[in-house]
Amino acid sequence: MKGLSIEEKAKAYDEAIEKARKLATDLPNGRNDRLYHVWDLESIFPELVESEDEKIRKKIIDYFRGSVGLGVAIGGVSVKDMVSWLEKQGEQNLVNFEEAEKEKSDFVSGKFIQCRKSFNEFKEDNSYWLEYIGDDTYIGRSDNILNQKFHITPRQLYRLFSQEHCIKNNNEEKGEQL
Repeated sequence: MKGLSIEEKAKAYDEAIEKARKLATDLPNGRNDRLYHVWDLESIFPELVESEDEKIRKKIIDYFRGSVGLGVAIGGVSVKDMVSWLEKQGEQNLVNFEEAEKEKSDFVSGKFIQCRKSFNEFKEDNSYWLEYIGDDTYIGRSDNILNQKFHITPRQLYRLFSQEHCIKNNNEEKGEQL
C-alpha cells in the first residue's frame, strides 16, 4: 500500500470491507466453519459487526414477515407498511453513517488543524496533521504525533480543533483570541 494516496488507501479499504461483508453473508448456512469465518472477518474488520440496534431491527422485520403476515393491520397501519418503514430506517442509518464518516475525514484531510484547547496529548495552539481511518480513530501524520493512534469523538473534533489558525492579540494574559 506504500505509494498510494490517502484517498486510494481509503478506497482499497472500502473495497476490502465490501468483499469481506459479501464473504460473511455468502458463506453457506449450516456449515460449522461458517461461524469461525465470520468471527475471523469481524476481528479483522470490526465495522462488519452489527450493532445491537441493527440486530433488533432485523429481528422485528423477520417477526412481522414470518409470524404475523403482511395483510394484517395494527392500529390502522398495515404490517407491510411497517416492514417497509423499518427497512428504510436501516438504509437511512447507512447513508447518515457514510455522510458522518466523510465529514470527519474531510475535516482533517490534507491540512494541519489547530488545537483550540488542550486535552489528552494535544496542546492548545499546536497544529496537528491527522489521518482519519474510521470509527472515530485517527493516526498522527505530523512530526509531533507521528504514527500515534487517537480516539477522538466528533464532539471533541469539532469543538477542540479548528481548521483555521487562531491569532492571539497582544493581550495574551487574558487569553482572548481575535
